[in-house]
Amino acid sequence: SGTFPVTVTVTDATTPTNLTASKQFSLVIAPALAITTTALPEGVVNAAYSAPVAASNGAAPLAWSATGLPSPLTINATTGAITGTPGASGTFPVTVTVTDATTPTNQTASKQFSLVIVSGLAITTTSLPNGAVGLAYSAPVVTAGGTTPFTWSATGLPSPLAINATSGAITGTPGAAGTFPVTVTVTDATTPTNLTASKQFSLVIA
Repeated sequence: SGTFPVTVTVTDATTPTNLTASKQFSLVIAPALAITTTALPEGVVNAAYSAPVAASNGAAPLAWSATGLPSPLTINATTGAITGTPGASGTFPVTVTVTDATTPTNQTASKQFSLVIVSGLAITTTSLPNGAVGLAYSAPVVTAGGTTPFTWSATGLPSPLAINATSGAITGTPGAAGTFPVTVTVTDATTPTNLTASKQFSLVIA
């Protein structure tokens, strides 16, 4: 691409001296139209999704289209933004195409993406088992959905019980009896925004 000074010369067959004419032109070669977005962010089932797709070069206005988007996601034909609320999880091969207004022939560029839609994050453990003073306690807390790795935390656990930040297991040897309101929180690695789920439990130590 660039702007090139071009001189064109023509010579005829006039005799005894051939006639010659020259003319200078400025030849503009525009850069090729290209989609510059490198990847589509992950989405979450039943959560609003929005991802812009951008292009460089070409002549405005641009016209966008896409195939392979999970319903009801769509691409805005004018802006290139992909929006909607996905209803199912999975990995979807998506092809995005943009066409510009270059004349006399419109330029077109296409790019393939892998769009990952994850299921919503949820703590599936229904209750914490009872414990007893002076006896070793161990209770796993499990989750469904989301993207690994997970990070766990908890509030309200009777000392010295603690939750493993990596596995979600609650362990320790309780030193006092009682009924303790415990809130467990898990955060996943979904990008660009991590998903978080919390659940409240009633932990009985006899």
